[in-house]
Amino acid sequence: LERSRVAFVFPGVGVRPCGHEMAFIERHRAIIEPRLAQGSDFAHDDLSKNLKNEPVSELSHQIFTFAFDCAVAEVASERGIEPVVTAGHSMGLYAALTSSGSLAFEDGLRIVAEALRLVTEASREIDASMAVIVGLSTDDLTEIKAEMGNETSSVLMVNSNNDTTKIFAGLRKELELMLARAEQRDAIRAR
Repeated sequence: LERSRVAFVFPGVGVRPCGHEMAFIERHRAIIEPRLAQGSDFAHDDLSKNLKNEPVSELSHQIFTFAFDCAVAEVASERGIEPVVTAGHSMGLYAALTSSGSLAFEDGLRIVAEALRLVTEASREIDASMAVIVGLSTDDLTEIKAEMGNETSSVLMVNSNNDTTKIFAGLRKELELMLARAEQRDAIRAR
């Protein structure tokens, strides 16, 4: 019987813990806790605050996501589940590289922190943001943009998760106008 082909796909930092992680962590404490401890030491913050939905710095959240992603991949590996390919969305790229053996965990911590620093520095002078619109088609959203003309000139679709979930980036005030219009068009979610 041929082994199934497995891919590991790692999320970016838009993902927040939902509460179900604690049971998984309890079952795999020997693997997960050391990674979270290394991340906590690196971030100079207790990464477990992310699991309790307590306020954390952006660095703490980025490091938590990376460390937790890597730990979950290690749990899978310990159970004999090895990917034939790894991929990551946004900052999940670094967990994908680490789980594939292309990047050491400690180097990944440093790269995640440096990537955050560079993005923060580059965006300091502009009031930009990102938004998600769920429940409208690409045609609906293209029509909204056309109707709004210059009011949303900075807004760009930067990711299409599926037929009705799109991610946008642009100036915050222009994104807010687009989100309001999407809500008027009965978007399921516009945030």
